[in-house]
Amino acid sequence: MKCPDCQTPFNEGDKYCSKCRADLDSIYLFKPVCPQCRKEYPDGIRFCADDSTALVSPEKMIPKCIICNKEYPEGTTFCSADGGTIIAEAFRTPEPQSFSMGTSLPDKELSTLANESYTVNVGNWIRQGWKYFTQYTGGFLGFTALYIFAMILPQLVPGIGTVIVLTLLAQPLSVGFLNVSFKIDQGKTPNFGDFFKGFNHFLPLVLFGIVGGLLMTVGYFLLIIPGIYFTVSYTFANVLIIDRRIQFFQAMEFSRKKVGKKWFGIFWLLIMLFAINFLGVLALGVGVLFTIPISACTLAAAYKDIFGLKSEDY
Repeated sequence: MKCPDCQTPFNEGDKYCSKCRADLDSIYLFKPVCPQCRKEYPDGIRFCADDSTALVSPEKMIPKCIICNKEYPEGTTFCSADGGTIIAEAFRTPEPQSFSMGTSLPDKELSTLANESYTVNVGNWIRQGWKYFTQYTGGFLGFTALYIFAMILPQLVPGIGTVIVLTLLAQPLSVGFLNVSFKIDQGKTPNFGDFFKGFNHFLPLVLFGIVGGLLMTVGYFLLIIPGIYFTVSYTFANVLIIDRRIQFFQAMEFSRKKVGKKWFGIFWLLIMLFAINFLGVLALGVGVLFTIPISACTLAAAYKDIFGLKSEDY
C-alpha cells in the first residue's frame, strides 16, 4: 500500500502518511467502485478508467434514508418509517452552507464532464422555460417585482448603494428563479420562500459576482469583445454553484469549458433572451415582470439539458 500523493509505503491501520502527512483515511480507498458505471477497482485507485469519475468505498453505494440512515434494497424510493428519500451517500449533494466555499471536483472529473457533448436547441429551451413559468405564474410575478425593487432601492443611497446591489444581493436573488424552476421540474410544489434559497450559497455566489463581474468589466474596456466572451462563457457559473455545490472558481471554469464547445449557440440564446426582455421594456416597462422570469426559466431549462441536474433537494 502506497500513499496516492507521494507513493510512500504505509501499513494497514495508518491514518496519515509518514512523509507528506496526507489523510490516508480519505484518499486511500479499499475495494473502490465507480458510482456511475459500478466497475470495481483494486485498492488505492481513485478514478474510474472509463469515465474519470471519482471512486468511492462500497459502503457509500448502499441506499440509505437521508433522515434515519436506515439501509434499503436497490430501487427503494422512500423510507417506510419517516418518508425520507432513499439515496446512497455517493449520490447525495452536500448540504449548502451560506459561508462555505463549496466542494472541489477532481480536475480529471471536471475535465471529463466539461467535454461531454450537447445540442443547442433554443426553441425547446424557451418552450420549457414557459412551462416552468406557467406552473407558478403568481409566485414568479411577485418575486420579479420584489427583485426589481431590491435592485433599485439600494442604488438610491449615494456612494454605496450600487456596491451593495452588485456585491451582496444580485447573485443570491437572481438564482431564486432557477431554484424554483428546478423544483417544478422535479415535480415538487414550490413556495415563495424557495426564491430566497440562493442565500444558502451566499459566499460562493458573492465571490463569483465580484470576480466574474471584474473580468467582464475589464473585458468590455478591452475593445468589448473579451467582455462579451466572458459574459457568455460564465452564463451557467451561478447555476453550477447551487446545483453542483462546487467552489466558485471551479464553477466559472466548468461553465467556460462547457459553453466553449458551443459558444455561438449559447451567445444566440442570450441574444434571444435580450430581445425578449427588450420587448418587455417597450411594453411600458411592465412587460419585464413577465420577460425576466421567463428568461430565467429558459436558462434553467438550458442548464438542465446541457449539464443535467445533480441536486435532489430543491
